Amino acid sequence: MLRVDGRRGGRNRIEIDDAYLGGERSGGRRGRGAPGKTPFVAAVETITEGKPVRLKLRRVTSFRATSIAGFAKCSLDPSCSVVSDGLQCFTSVVHAARSPQLTAH
Repeated sequence: MLRVDGRRGGRNRIEIDDAYLGGERSGGRRGRGAPGKTPFVAAVETITEGKPVRLKLRRVTSFRATSIAGFAKCSLDPSCSVVSDGLQCFTSVVHAARSPQLTAH
């Protein structure tokens, strides 16, 4: 998953999800639309037994296909298996990382 020593890793299973940091906490709008929130991708590489190996957090401009495709191109190995919660933007991983296996849970 991560570029380690100049090469890509992550030929295992990758769990990927959307996350936000910051935003107004009291008196304002809550949730995804709250002002001041920074979107980022959280990706965890796991081995066959389900134990985590690596974690990658990367800020993205939005949860749209183009942003997620950019994340996939620089961060995922083409042979990895990607699991997501089915958020529409994560379907762009399949095309961007030269067709890793994508499944949604």
